[in-house]
Amino acid sequence: MPRPDPGIWNGIFATWDVEKKPFPSRLAVEVGQVFEEALPKGASLLEAGSGSGELSAYLASLGYKVVLLDFSDVALSVSKELLRKHDLCGTFQKGDLFDLPFVDGAFNCVWNCGVLEHYTDQEIVSALREMARVSKELVITVVPNAGAILYRLGKWELERKGTWPYGEEYPKASMRELFAKAGLRLVREDYLAVDMGVEWLHNVKGFSNELVDLVHEWQESLIDQEAIKSGLAYLLLTVGIKQTTSTVVPKKSHRRENAKELAKSVSDLQGQVSEIEHLLVRAHEQKGERIRHLQTQVAEGEATIQDLRTQVTQGRGSIEALQGQLTQGEAVIQDLQAQLAQGKESIEALQGQLTHREATTQDLQIQVTRGRCSIETLQGQLTQKDAALRDLQAQLAQGKESIEALQGQL
Repeated sequence: MPRPDPGIWNGIFATWDVEKKPFPSRLAVEVGQVFEEALPKGASLLEAGSGSGELSAYLASLGYKVVLLDFSDVALSVSKELLRKHDLCGTFQKGDLFDLPFVDGAFNCVWNCGVLEHYTDQEIVSALREMARVSKELVITVVPNAGAILYRLGKWELERKGTWPYGEEYPKASMRELFAKAGLRLVREDYLAVDMGVEWLHNVKGFSNELVDLVHEWQESLIDQEAIKSGLAYLLLTVGIKQTTSTVVPKKSHRRENAKELAKSVSDLQGQVSEIEHLLVRAHEQKGERIRHLQTQVAEGEATIQDLRTQVTQGRGSIEALQGQLTQGEAVIQDLQAQLAQGKESIEALQGQLTHREATTQDLQIQVTRGRCSIETLQGQLTQKDAALRDLQAQLAQGKESIEALQGQL
C-alpha cells in the first residue's frame, strides 16, 4: 500500500479556516485530560503528524512544551497561524514520521492523532519504534475505532459514493499487539469522542439532522454509557511506555492480515449490532425508570415550591413591617431636616455677626497701629527735647488714656 500523499493533506488544509474553527474543540479537551492524567505540566511533547495543530495548541495552553512535526507545508502553516492567533508557543518542524530529526529520548512523550490508520501494520510498528526512540517514556496514539458502528457506516457511505477524501484508512480494534511488537508496554487503551462518532451519521443518506440529534439525546440519556462506548466512540486511545528490551517483529503477509482484520471487523460489527439492539430495549426500560425518577423529582420540587411560597408569605410580612419602620424613619428624617434648616439660619445669622465683628476688629487694629506710631514719635521727641518732656508726658498720659480706652473697647 502506498504511503499517504502529502498533496491530499495540502489540499485539505488549504481550505482550513482558523477563524471559523472552534477552539478548543471537544476532542482537544478530551485529549488534554489524557495528558493531564499522564504527565505534569511543562513536559515536552512531540506530535509526530500534527495536521492542523489544534490539539497541540490546546496542550500548549495547558502549559506543555509542544513541538509540531508534519510532512505537509500547508498543515504547518495552518498550525503556525493557529498558535499565533491564540498567543501560544510552539516549535514547528517539517519531517518524516519514520525518520524523526531528533536525538534519542528528546521528549517526555511522542504522540499523534489520526495518523497511523493510513499505514500498514508493518509500517505502524516501524513508526512506533521511531516514536519510542525519541521519547523518554511515553508513546500515545489515537486512531479511528474499528468498533465505532456509526463511523464505519458513514465511512462506507462516502467510499461507496466515491467522496471519501482521506485516502487509505484502516481503523483499529486494538493497538495492543502493534505496541508489543514495537517494544512498548501497554498501560492504557480507551475510547474517545463519542459525540464525533455519532456525527458521522450526517454523511449517511436518509439521516436527517433531527435524527442525528435524537441519537445524541438517546446516548446522553443512558445511565450506563460506558457499556456502549466501544460501539459509538470514534477514536481508540492507546498509551504505551518504553521497555528496556525490544522484541523481534515476525514477518506476515499484509494481505492475510487485512483479510483476518476484515473478518474480525465483520464479526465484531455483527456482535455490536446485536448488542445495540439489546441496548435499545434496555434504553426503553431505562426511559421508564428515568420517567419515574423524574416524577419523584417533580414531587420533591413541588414540596420545595410550597416551602418557598411559605417563606415568601413570611417575607412579605417582614417587608410590611420594614415598610412601617421606613415610614417612621422618613418622619424622623423630615423633623431632622427641619431642625437642620433652622440650624443653617442660625449659622448664617452668627456668620453675619462674626463678619461685623471682624470689621470692627480690623478698625481697632488700625487704630492700635497708629497709636503705636504716635508712641514711637513721642519717645523720639522725649529723647531729643528734654524741655518738652512735661508736655510730652502730658500728651503721653493723654495718649495712654486713649490707648486704654481703645484697649477697653477691644
